[in-house]
Amino acid sequence: MDKKYLFINNPISGGGKNNFIKIFESFKDKFPQHKIINTTYSGHAKALAAQYKNEFDIIVAVGGDGTINEIASALVTTNTAMGIIPRGSGNGFALHLGVSLKLPLALEQLLKGTPKPTDAITANNQLFVNIAGVGFDGHIARLFNQTKLRGFWSYAKLVFTEYSRYKEYEYRLTIEKKVYKGSAFIIAFANTTQYGNNFRIAPNAIADDGLLHITLVKKPPFIMLPYFIYLIVSGKAIKSSYCTELTGSKITLHSSAIACHLDGEVYEGLTEQLDFKVLKGALKVIY
Repeated sequence: MDKKYLFINNPISGGGKNNFIKIFESFKDKFPQHKIINTTYSGHAKALAAQYKNEFDIIVAVGGDGTINEIASALVTTNTAMGIIPRGSGNGFALHLGVSLKLPLALEQLLKGTPKPTDAITANNQLFVNIAGVGFDGHIARLFNQTKLRGFWSYAKLVFTEYSRYKEYEYRLTIEKKVYKGSAFIIAFANTTQYGNNFRIAPNAIADDGLLHITLVKKPPFIMLPYFIYLIVSGKAIKSSYCTELTGSKITLHSSAIACHLDGEVYEGLTEQLDFKVLKGALKVIY
């Protein structure tokens, strides 16, 4: 029996350059039982996935990490699998799993792939599947969401503009009852290796190992920022003097930071305490 696919398409993903519907026309015969719904507001993908999760075998996120996050939040711990057609600006989750950024190839992978148990993470009961960041990256995510501009270069401009203004913050991190204290510029809580665009802040992360990989980042001098970015892209940042890598499955963070993102989306529920928990294999993802 043919599987039933629901494609939840975010038409403004990737800065409004999402051409999914046009290209899908030449593939629709391979998906005899399918439906496409465009999202029209923030949170719509989650609502649609929750509404249709019992009617379709596979719900496909057509968009970026934010769209994936919404759909995963509705499908976690269910038998409905999630597919991915990456059309976002960064596509960190898709890149980590090896999903092609070329739409025709991604559609072929969707047809040939099998559902695999993948970890999901909660931060104060709010789910994410890729990376949560506390500190500077959360600050940039907030500013990026407030601007009308999209794309890598708009994001990069914000990073260089805000870098000197943002200061390190104090933290206390408890991992399996062991306590770490200090100051950090960013603390990345990673289920996968990268934010997106091959910016690998946690190159040792594995999406199904039952662990959260934590990268504590000190603030490099501004003159060293280009080199540090090179280290991140090359997957070598955690070997530098600016980074410390930790792992665990149950983590509590106390900090004075006022900015946080989950999968690139601003987390408005940030308090002085964040409790992270790994839900091992709780999400079925096709890749």
